[in-house]
Amino acid sequence: MPFKFLTTSDLSTSWPRPERRLPENITGSYEDRGSTVTLYSRGELEKAIADGFMPVVISSRRRLGDHDDWWISLVEEAEGRIYVMGPGEGGGREFTAFCRDVVADFGLVWPMETIFEEKGPEPMFWLGGLARLNEQQRQEFN
Repeated sequence: MPFKFLTTSDLSTSWPRPERRLPENITGSYEDRGSTVTLYSRGELEKAIADGFMPVVISSRRRLGDHDDWWISLVEEAEGRIYVMGPGEGGGREFTAFCRDVVADFGLVWPMETIFEEKGPEPMFWLGGLARLNEQQRQEFN
């Protein structure tokens, strides 16, 4: 079964496109500085599952919250996997390293790119690396 690598940012948003602002797309809410923030599904997880991919969610958060329960249950039902980075700075380089470790669990090689000729190939930043791996998975299994 092909994998679809997703981040928690791929799953829900508090600023959905107008056509996604429907009651059935509301996934939860949380309190932030005295205001209630409503979260909406982006539809990415549901689409990945419907298309036959095993969802692999990678989070840069320190921990997951109650507002994540909706997607956790979908991932579990699809026999997917969830990885939470946990304590740390959570910056781009640290999250890229975390993503590389997750990808290695699946026997995949993290994509490289050359930005500066004198430095040679370097690991892609997490956003580009996950996108490249998802495209490879899509092409390999279609």
